[in-house]
Amino acid sequence: MGDAAVAVTSSIGYIGVGTIEFLLDERGDFYFMEMNTRIQNNILLASGGPFVRMDSHVYTDYVVPPSYDSLLGKVCNIL
Repeated sequence: MGDAAVAVTSSIGYIGVGTIEFLLDERGDFYFMEMNTRIQNNILLASGGPFVRMDSHVYTDYVVPPSYDSLLGKVCNIL
């Protein structure tokens, strides 16, 4: 899967950080599901400023439960 993830990002010329998600079947075959161009981090510093909105329920020291929704927050550019 690691080699496949590198191949996916190389094929589109992606330079940066993110996650590649795969589905694994009972035979051990895996299939590309999605790419998320985001990183996970330990400190929360919400974006702000003119025309920027941060939608989230998380806060500093929030503990992400094991069965979490992958969208814990989103930054919106409001024009």
